[in-house]
Amino acid sequence: MKSIMDNLKKPSILKGNITFMVFMIIGLFTLNILRFLLIDLVNIQSFTRNESYIYAIQLATNQIVILGGVVLIYFLVTREKFKDVIPIRKIKGADIFYIFLITVVTRPIIGVISMITSYFTVDTPMAEAVSILSKMPFLAMFLVVAILPAIFEEFFMRGIVANNFKRYSLFAAALFNGVLFGIFHMNFEQGFFPILLGFLAIYLMYYTQSIVAPMLLHFFNNGTSVILTYLLTLLPGELSNTEVDTSSMLVSQNQNVAYYILLGILAIGVVVLFGWLTYLLVNLIKERNEERWMESNDYKKLDGKRISFTKKIVDYIPFIITLIIYFYNVKDQIRF
Repeated sequence: MKSIMDNLKKPSILKGNITFMVFMIIGLFTLNILRFLLIDLVNIQSFTRNESYIYAIQLATNQIVILGGVVLIYFLVTREKFKDVIPIRKIKGADIFYIFLITVVTRPIIGVISMITSYFTVDTPMAEAVSILSKMPFLAMFLVVAILPAIFEEFFMRGIVANNFKRYSLFAAALFNGVLFGIFHMNFEQGFFPILLGFLAIYLMYYTQSIVAPMLLHFFNNGTSVILTYLLTLLPGELSNTEVDTSSMLVSQNQNVAYYILLGILAIGVVVLFGWLTYLLVNLIKERNEERWMESNDYKKLDGKRISFTKKIVDYIPFIITLIIYFYNVKDQIRF
């Protein structure tokens, strides 16, 4: 029994993949259970018939009950110490500003990614979700979209999941965490730009040795989206209700080769320029926190040898199952 508990406390790719797979399975079943409890059993509609309020309550419940519950269960099962898995350290004031700038300069890159994915997406729930969110009171929208995800999603993704990849290459661990973060959203259109954010979040957490950095990145990213959405609702009715269907725009130009070439050059230019600016800002944070990350053994060579990602297929079986679950749930959103 003791050896089993000792193994549960050891970080490993298998444990990380199992943890994420279990969350996906629990999440899918629990979402339906919570929907039943809130709408059918508690009859939340008797308190309010405002669709946006009901949606806000569902989102908040999902974050607190599902993600918070998974985090709690993880620590109860593994008996790991919270501070060993989720490092919380104060970060420098200037670094907070630099993280905000990273949010700003990655926006155009996210725009390019979203434009590309929209071409391959149909029947996405994103448009309906944004429409409902825009009808919420500002503070409620800010709470369920910016504050709660920055806490609970980061505790899970950059805390529990990422902790199991700290003995391996920083780049590979960051990329894998980004991919899992994309899958985490269970939305094909919204599943690609989180890869970038998850990738950057791991680097920021490593360089600052604190989960506060990725939490701020998450908060600034979602928070700016909330503010922009709210500002759009303040525009005159015709303008605020205008929707731009980028996928239709692209399809309508399917005979125009020059259009695609120009669009491709522009997209590459945007990614290169703002990718370079992002690199400079992350590197600046790296240099400012050299003492912190140099003292850490995470993602470092041990005894002069770097531990490569395991090649045992059994370690990736939970990840393969997770991919199957993901594509089964988003298959109707993909344009074939």
